[in-house]
Amino acid sequence: MLRLSDIGDDFLVPSFDGGASSEIIPYRTLAKPLVQGEVLLSTLGSSFRAAYVDDDVSPNTFPVDGWVTLRFRETPAAWALLLSTESLRSPAAKLTVGSVQQFVPPDAMPSLRVPTPPRELRDRWQRAVERHHAQRRSLDHQWSALANELWAVFDTVHQPVANARSRAREVLQ
Repeated sequence: MLRLSDIGDDFLVPSFDGGASSEIIPYRTLAKPLVQGEVLLSTLGSSFRAAYVDDDVSPNTFPVDGWVTLRFRETPAAWALLLSTESLRSPAAKLTVGSVQQFVPPDAMPSLRVPTPPRELRDRWQRAVERHHAQRRSLDHQWSALANELWAVFDTVHQPVANARSRAREVLQ
């Protein structure tokens, strides 16, 4: 399940382990899983942001009901970048309804005025976001491998101590 808090300022939809689908809460998630190339737009007024679903999204990742999925014929990452700007956050905040948590109704989204940059600029933005996502995922994988190595060394070093403690407990009992 993809929550609003899972998305940072880099529009990256994180890859989840295979267990992500086990967390699905039917009444809190959108009906369809994420598809490569989609753009997610938050409807929470205090956290209005966008995310780009790249080709490394885990299958069966369902967003919570605080997202609206959008599809663009071309350059979806560029549109996610554009939709996350302050110039769209401010008008979106004026569309919020609700007393405790204020959401932008999905049917009010089309009233937002989104400029259309030239295709060449959007292509450049698209490549930049995709390059960033690839680099970020590569670094995340390297970090995970390093953390696994660290824990293996930690366990190896501390195993004799743990064994000695358990033997001492057995003697004392």
